Amino acid sequence: MNFEPENYSRRALLWFAAVIDIAGWVAVFVVTWGICMVIEWWVA
Repeated sequence: MNFEPENYSRRALLWFAAVIDIAGWVAVFVVTWGICMVIEWWVA
């Protein structure tokens, strides 16, 4: 098994950045949806 630390760390960092990016967009979507639900509940 050929193990290259720098290649592995780069791939891990890219994966970690992608996960953070996706989690950030999910958080923005959830917060926006939650605010809309609160507004609808408040108006109704």
